[in-house]
Amino acid sequence: SFIGIAGISAHLKSEKTHGFWRQIHAFLKRGGELLLIGAGISLVTWWVMQGEGYVVFGILHLIGTALILTPFLYRLGYYVLIPAAGLILIAVFGLPAGPLWLAWIGICPEDFYSVDYTPLIPWLSVFMIGLSTGRILFPSGYPRYSLKLPEKPVRCLAFFGRHSLAIYLIHQPVLFLLILTFSKMGGL
Repeated sequence: SFIGIAGISAHLKSEKTHGFWRQIHAFLKRGGELLLIGAGISLVTWWVMQGEGYVVFGILHLIGTALILTPFLYRLGYYVLIPAAGLILIAVFGLPAGPLWLAWIGICPEDFYSVDYTPLIPWLSVFMIGLSTGRILFPSGYPRYSLKLPEKPVRCLAFFGRHSLAIYLIHQPVLFLLILTFSKMGGL
């Protein structure tokens, strides 16, 4: 759902950013930021986990790459569902094992393990489905349906949505410390 919602959000940003080159600039900036943060997470987890099971191509890598591709994918309109279906089919029939440097695509060694792994195949398809869902729910960037929702819960959700990256970055080390604490106590 997180990846699909990112696709819907990318649709909204595309609708509100006029001009192909402005879209490229906006999505390259945001996608690049996510890729840099993802690379930092990979380095930290590699160091903490001593090279065993670190984040190879995690959710931030995926969303960063998807955002960089958005100006091109967005131009496909609903036809973006064709390559999305292709990626799903490739994943269903399976990818061969291969070297670690191809892990970002979905090709990895047979004994591969990572604590966070979301390769382009098949996960980019979920993002593309989100782009199309955004077109359905928010044509021209505006909601198709008007829902009468209580204002306070909507504001609360909007706050979390605007700060989702910070929340994501905070919750990861907190969970890691909790798991480490419980495992040392013999609870896991």
